[in-house]
Order: sequence, then C-alpha cells, then structure tokens
Amino acid sequence: MFDYLDEVDLLITEDVQPAIAKAANLLRVKQDILSTLQSVGLPLNENSIQYNGGFIAFTKSSKTQELFTIFKKYFDMVVAHQNVL
Repeated sequence: MFDYLDEVDLLITEDVQPAIAKAANLLRVKQDILSTLQSVGLPLNENSIQYNGGFIAFTKSSKTQELFTIFKKYFDMVVAHQNVL
C-alpha cells in the first residue's frame, strides 16, 4: 500500500457492485436509482460507479484536500436529502 502511495495520492477500491444505476442499496425505497440521485443534485450518469469506503488510503496533499472538500459538499447534499435517499 505504501509503495502505491509513492505513485498516487489516493487508494480506494470499487464496490462489489460498482454500477451506480444497479446499486439498489443506495435508496430507502424502490425507485429509479440514477434519476433519484440526480434529482438531489448529485453529478452522476449511467457510467458512474460507487466505491467501497471500508478502506481508503491517501497522502496529505493539496489534491486530496481538494477532493475531500468536494466530497464534503456532496455528503452534505446526501444528508440534506435523507428522506429521499
């Protein structure tokens, strides 16, 4: 893992079912996943994938700081729409 971090700033794995459009576990009720996620402002499309957040390794860099800042913005969107998601 540390050898890889010498080459890249972030390590994360795709989820077992990476296709967002097929990720039925993302919503509380049975409805079209992709259009529901898009309706709350998440910038996803039919090619978007989800990642397994169980393990994330990163370097402390301006790139990862920017990534986590953007992540927080989208996380806040999800929290604000808990009744739908």
